[in-house]
Amino acid sequence: MIGMHITNKDSPYCFDTFFQPAGHNKIIGKSWASLYFKNGFNLVRLGIFWSDIEPTPGNYDDEYLKKVREITRVFSKHGIFTALVYHQDNWAKGDIPGMLPYSKLSGGGNPVWSANYSLNGVPQTNTLLPFQYAWFESPALIAIWDDFWNNEPA
Repeated sequence: MIGMHITNKDSPYCFDTFFQPAGHNKIIGKSWASLYFKNGFNLVRLGIFWSDIEPTPGNYDDEYLKKVREITRVFSKHGIFTALVYHQDNWAKGDIPGMLPYSKLSGGGNPVWSANYSLNGVPQTNTLLPFQYAWFESPALIAIWDDFWNNEPA
């Protein structure tokens, strides 16, 4: 397997351009799949986001899921397998209730509503380090992940 990773970390997360007609010298949709296949790729690693699948608790975005399905179908028709990869950096984009305002946490992937932040009720400053280091340096982020893995309800 020779693969390519495609993840759009910014809204609309699903490469809306993938669904637009080709033009302006852009490689779009079927052209992507064709180009990848012609260059020896047979696998696409496609990042998907919980924040887009379930933007509010118990409410699922069927349109987002349909776009993901369509992308996988387009690649499949061109002989390319798609590995869906749940993607996240740190926790979420946006302010998390109970935590000081979002600042340079470079997060994304999980919905803000899913963070159970309860570090003794005391808001914590986010570190200004790049996201990889925040995993080890941000008391707020560490508390959020601890609560998640301990199945604390959000």
